[in-house]
Amino acid sequence: MTLSMDKNLIEHIVREVIASLQARGSGVVEPKPCLLLVHDGSRATTEIDKIIAPLLAKWQVGIESYQAPDLVSSAEKDVRHAVLMDIDQDLLVRGAQGFTDSAPSKLLATLLRNGTPVTLVPAPSAAWILQSVDSDEGLPEPAKRYRAHIRTYKDQLITFGAKFAKLTELELQHEMGLHVNKRVLTQKDIQDSHVPTITVSRHTLITPLARDTAKDKGLTILIQEP
Repeated sequence: MTLSMDKNLIEHIVREVIASLQARGSGVVEPKPCLLLVHDGSRATTEIDKIIAPLLAKWQVGIESYQAPDLVSSAEKDVRHAVLMDIDQDLLVRGAQGFTDSAPSKLLATLLRNGTPVTLVPAPSAAWILQSVDSDEGLPEPAKRYRAHIRTYKDQLITFGAKFAKLTELELQHEMGLHVNKRVLTQKDIQDSHVPTITVSRHTLITPLARDTAKDKGLTILIQEP
């Protein structure tokens, strides 16, 4: 005999169980997703603290320099998003072409190859890469063509999943997706989310109404692979 249960009833039972566990003080603390921030080592600790301050509410932030040993290994340990700062033109070009002959380019290649979301923050010398083509007005034609050529590498990295941002935009960038470390994902979790994607553990139970609501909102639920 096949038993069928109403989705609303299932949702109600799940919420009651969760509320009961919370009332008993289960002591389970949902960990924040890990964000790796890498810089060139020239920044003072006080400056780094100021940069990460807006991110600490929702992220567990790990800080490394490009000179750190085992940098690539660190990036492969539960990192849900990486922010690579101080991106110069050399790394921009090498990264787009897949070169891995330096610590920064090897790190970038590893992140892109594994599908880890990565935000690239250009160094001051390469900040022009974030400007529109209109900013090139007044430059000689050869300079315009050269800048257009370099921008193709930026565009190529974007097609590989990388995003570019200024330091002031980092807080906005990390809101683009949400990593939920919960045992159960409910309809309310979906209703309260204002992001295009939610990533959950492969061990997370997703209720039927959560799936239906996500579909109605156009929200994508991604399952994090081990």
